[in-house]
Amino acid sequence: MAKELIAHPFNTRVVFCKTEGEYRKYAAKIDLAKPWDMWISDRADGTTHYFKRGRNAIRVVCIRPGKLEPWYIGLVVHEIRHVVQSLFSDAGEDEPGAETDSYMTQWLVQEALEYFTNKKGP
Repeated sequence: MAKELIAHPFNTRVVFCKTEGEYRKYAAKIDLAKPWDMWISDRADGTTHYFKRGRNAIRVVCIRPGKLEPWYIGLVVHEIRHVVQSLFSDAGEDEPGAETDSYMTQWLVQEALEYFTNKKGP
């Protein structure tokens, strides 16, 4: 089942999907007539999708399950950075504070790694 988080105060849902089936089910849940694009783009190991529902935004991060290996951690961080940058951009924050940016990235990376690798932190 897809994992859904709320990124406050951004009024944005961040969703993680590790299978195409999860992505399609989530797309149906948010009433997309047909899912936008492929769940993971050709020639990519992960894809982040952006949707708008009125004033609310939805970011769907699609990555196949993996292990805690350097390349995989890098992939997760790469996709999460797309999410974080878009959150601040939507909020009109062109230059967010370094600590704020870092904490948002850390929280989302931790949540993503737990979900995509099935490993819980301490």
